[in-house]
Amino acid sequence: MMEDMGSGQSTATEREVQSIIQVFLGRLGVTFFIFDGLDECKDWEELVGALEDLTQESDCSVVCTGRPHLSVASMVGANTSQIHLETRGNLADIKLYLEPKIHTLRKRGKLPNSLTVAEVVDTIANRADSMFLWVVLMISYLSSPLLTPNNRLQAINNIHVLEGLDAMFMQILEDLQRRLPKSEWSKIKRVFQWLVVAQTPWTIKMLHTALAVQNTRPITPDDYISDFHEALMQTVGSFVEIYSDGTVRFIHLSVQEFLADPSPEFQSSELSRSFHVQKEHAHCSMATLCLSYMIYNIPHKPITATAQQGTRAADLSKQYPLLAYATKWWPTHACQSLRLNDRAASGYSADCYRTLFKAVAETLWNKEFLSCWIETSYIFHNVPSLDTMKSCLGALQRKYPEIWKFQVEPIVDILNRLAPQLSRLNTDWGHILKKEPNEIWLPSINAVGRFDLWASSGNAKMSFLESEDDEGSILIASQVSADGARVGMLKIWTSV
Repeated sequence: MMEDMGSGQSTATEREVQSIIQVFLGRLGVTFFIFDGLDECKDWEELVGALEDLTQESDCSVVCTGRPHLSVASMVGANTSQIHLETRGNLADIKLYLEPKIHTLRKRGKLPNSLTVAEVVDTIANRADSMFLWVVLMISYLSSPLLTPNNRLQAINNIHVLEGLDAMFMQILEDLQRRLPKSEWSKIKRVFQWLVVAQTPWTIKMLHTALAVQNTRPITPDDYISDFHEALMQTVGSFVEIYSDGTVRFIHLSVQEFLADPSPEFQSSELSRSFHVQKEHAHCSMATLCLSYMIYNIPHKPITATAQQGTRAADLSKQYPLLAYATKWWPTHACQSLRLNDRAASGYSADCYRTLFKAVAETLWNKEFLSCWIETSYIFHNVPSLDTMKSCLGALQRKYPEIWKFQVEPIVDILNRLAPQLSRLNTDWGHILKKEPNEIWLPSINAVGRFDLWASSGNAKMSFLESEDDEGSILIASQVSADGARVGMLKIWTSV
């Protein structure tokens, strides 16, 4: 199937994946698909529609679990059954989960002796209102090393203060704010910002590196947080979890919703100033982080020693944990930040934007940086492009000419030259760079393509026998010398 019907690319398209699933469904007979947490899928409507199309002509049933606000039945018609969990339908399961957790807390002396395990289990289970996540958060809160036994007793017995998820989230943040130095609040907020807007899941190693990145200098060993895994869990462990593959994610979509789309209670509280995630500023922070990491921590020279000796992407990621992400996503974050800020009409004078514009200007005028970025992009199987950024900044410059005159005009000027050259590079030479990414540093591509905005060895000189107007020529053959310093091409021009 791949040979006969495939598109030729290394990663299957969505259509190809669907075709393969349909083949398997046709051969397996009775089948079941089970999806847990459908409400955490950003495009759940598309997923449900695709599943309906896939299973129409097969003996396959689909089971989805999720919060009750999803109207799945209205999308897929009569062949759907919807089961609503009764308010106390999972009370026994909640108690089963709570008992060993409370027993451990009691055994470690974290609960007052006046409380029995059964009393605590019954109290928390009855207050949960069937919300398993609330129970998980309560256990996480009670397990905090920052609480005294009396603090835990107050949390267990105070019936009204911690009702509902938002109230629980706010209580945990208030506790962190009260017990941690103010200097630590910004670190927690940055973690929240990055996890909210990350385009792909981050690993704990990436997060550890990101918190060490400085905007004006390389990372030193003293910039890293010691015992980071433990430190992360003690500060934001109630909001995130670390998966077996090392990725760090929010424990539930409701955490992200609480931080980025706050309730009126949270938005009007003092907590909002310290922890509310404004997505436009989060994207700005992420773009600046990516650029600062690449500017000051990645050598601006060929990463591969020779064109014949490549560096595997996996090995490079171990050495530079943020490089793959930063290489691919910094333009996306920069554009998203500017678009969201424009929509919010909150101005462009914030410190984060001044820092971002400075970093962008430094990168686009740095020929060695650009060559490094192009090489690493192809190492990580990405196509480097600035077309979207050129379009985004150009549109905002036209909309707010006075605001942008001094800060961004030089950036737009270089983008107007750089973006088309990058597009031509990808079109004409992408097939070579995919195989040998460090060819960007060697003389042949830049000399033949007449590229002048990124660095190369400069050892090649092209003498063109034809006129400046190359229109109508046909390339017959080309050959690169063994040392890569010379290239010869044979072209013909048809008679007029």
